[in-house]
Amino acid sequence: MSSFCSGSQNFQLDGLRSHEKSAGYVLSVDAKNKGTRKGTINAALLRLEKDAVAKIEKMFSTAYYVYYLKMPFSSFLHLCSLQTKNGLTLGQTYRNDHGCKEFCKLISQVMKDEQAAIIKNARFLSVLADGSADLSVIEEEIVYVRCVLPSAETITFYVGLNEVPSAKAPGILRAIETVMDEEDEHWKEKLLSTGTDGASVMIGRLGGVVAMLHM
Repeated sequence: MSSFCSGSQNFQLDGLRSHEKSAGYVLSVDAKNKGTRKGTINAALLRLEKDAVAKIEKMFSTAYYVYYLKMPFSSFLHLCSLQTKNGLTLGQTYRNDHGCKEFCKLISQVMKDEQAAIIKNARFLSVLADGSADLSVIEEEIVYVRCVLPSAETITFYVGLNEVPSAKAPGILRAIETVMDEEDEHWKEKLLSTGTDGASVMIGRLGGVVAMLHM
C-alpha cells in the first residue's frame, strides 16, 4: 500500500511533487472539485440492487418451474440459456444444477414457514395421516393438515413425512406428533378431527392412534 494511503512522517519533497502530477491524484482532485453528491451514489446503488434482485427473482421462478414439473436440476442451465437468448438478463452466477438445488431449498423453507404460520393462526384443524413403506422398506407416516383460513377458504396441505419407530399405535402416534410439533406446539388444542385409513391400529376404539390423539 502507498505511504500516501497508510501514512508517513518522512515524505520527501520530490516524492510529493511527483505524486501531485500523477494521474490518480489529478483524478481525485477533479472528483472532489466536482462535489459528487451522496444522493447520486445512493441512487446508483439502489439501481444496482434492483437489477440484482430482478435477476435473482427470474432465477427463483425458473428453479420453481423445474421443481414443479419434476424436471432434473441439470435442465436449469438450459432453461436459463433459453431465457437469455429470448432477451432476459439473468447473469452468470448460480446458473448450474447446484444453484437450482439451493433455490429449491430456499423456496421450500419459505413455503414451510408460511404453512407453519397458517397452522399457528388456525382456530381449528384436522389431521390426515397415512402410512407406507419407502424404497428401503422403512415404514413412514405422511401427515396432512386441513383447516380454514381467515378468508373462510378451506385448505389442505402436506406437512411432513416421518419414520415410524414401530408399526404399533404408540410408534405411529409419535411419528405424527413429531411432524406436527415442529409446526406448532399447541396443535392438539385445536384438533377437531382426524382422518386415516380403516386399519385397526389407527381406529381402534381404545388403543388406536385416533383415540390416543383425542385423549
